[in-house]
Amino acid sequence: MVKKIKIVIFLSFLIFSFEDCSKCEIKNGECIDNNICECKEKYSTYPHDAERLCSYKKKLQWIAFLLEAIPSFGIGHLYIKNYGFGIGKLIFWLITWLLLILMRYFSVQREWKDEMALKFGLLSSLFTTVLIIWYITDLILFGLNRYTDGNNIDLYPW
Repeated sequence: MVKKIKIVIFLSFLIFSFEDCSKCEIKNGECIDNNICECKEKYSTYPHDAERLCSYKKKLQWIAFLLEAIPSFGIGHLYIKNYGFGIGKLIFWLITWLLLILMRYFSVQREWKDEMALKFGLLSSLFTTVLIIWYITDLILFGLNRYTDGNNIDLYPW
């Protein structure tokens, strides 16, 4: 029995798969020479040994960038299915705001004014600084299209 050999070559936005074109999604790809399926720019093959070629629609870079830039608490990561970063950033954002609220609360209290307000002030400053650095880093990486989605497929560039 002869095994079918499948070679996948990734070239920037295109995937060529050397196999019969019966698995090629015609609306998302194009059959070339009866044995190469060329995906359109916004499509890819996932998983890479899928039964249907060119059936995976890539996530859009500009949407991920805007979702990360405007709300700033991890929605861009959730959109591209990087749940670890998205949920981690959201939790970090919530903790930062909680610390800021506690700092404000204890700065108004007369009994613990100096001690507790200073502790929460230092903690909230540290968390805010880390959050700002994380925000700027994410904007740069999304802007340069350095992130891949949760399935390790490149985002469709703007």
